[in-house]
Amino acid sequence: MYAGHLDVVLDWFGLGKAVAIYQVAEVLVNKNQ
Repeated sequence: MYAGHLDVVLDWFGLGKAVAIYQVAEVLVNKNQ
């Protein structure tokens, strides 16, 4: 149960990083246009 909870936390953390990277990439693309 504890390991499963840890997996959920890591999934949330990974999702947060993916969203942040996507937003940064989007800003860079908009600057280049």
